[in-house]
Amino acid sequence: MKQVLLYLMLLNTTLMLALSGTYTVGGSSADYSTLATAIIASNTEGLSGDTEFVLNPGTYSGPFTLQHAANGHELKITSGSAPSGSVILNNPTATTEINYVIRIEAVSQVKLQGLRFETTGSLNRAVFINGNADETSITSCFFQGGVGASSNNSGAIYIAASGSGDTDNLYLALNNFQDGGYHIVVNSSSYNDLFSDWEILNNYFADGYLGLYLLRFSNLQLQDNTLEDM
Repeated sequence: MKQVLLYLMLLNTTLMLALSGTYTVGGSSADYSTLATAIIASNTEGLSGDTEFVLNPGTYSGPFTLQHAANGHELKITSGSAPSGSVILNNPTATTEINYVIRIEAVSQVKLQGLRFETTGSLNRAVFINGNADETSITSCFFQGGVGASSNNSGAIYIAASGSGDTDNLYLALNNFQDGGYHIVVNSSSYNDLFSDWEILNNYFADGYLGLYLLRFSNLQLQDNTLEDM
């Protein structure tokens, strides 16, 4: 009987720790002092409701990997009402194996909003979306790439299929891409991959090596995007 009660207490504690609601990130007075600790919490405990990380102005150095149990809920990482460009994400120690600032690893309903990504060098992708990451949304973000970069290793948003998993219902809107290699690139090595129901709307692409590299799609909507000096 004591073992059953202990199990129920532990189960209840675990459920209480699952994240739901809005949390501030960055600084000693925030709910989480760093983005790394916030993401560790979500990866460890999962979500019990829609969850929002509001980042205070500052620079957040990755890499960061999102691989939480979504349980049907969204995780939003946003600059909130912070001044434009004041929330900066980077990865100053990127390598061939860890070539991203944020990696969304086969988890659905992730939303990135109002963030500034700064990447340099030949190995520095900003966002890596891998596997079955349906309903990912990236809006109103600024991607500053390295000047003179010329490959997808320094791409802003890199999307890859993994096994039978690929990302559907991707929404990319109102983003600004400057310099860097490939701005939005899909990596698919199997004819069985089929990315579907993507919307790429009202984005600005400038001075990069290649704006868009897309393949194996069903129902792709491209509208009101601007490409300059590509």
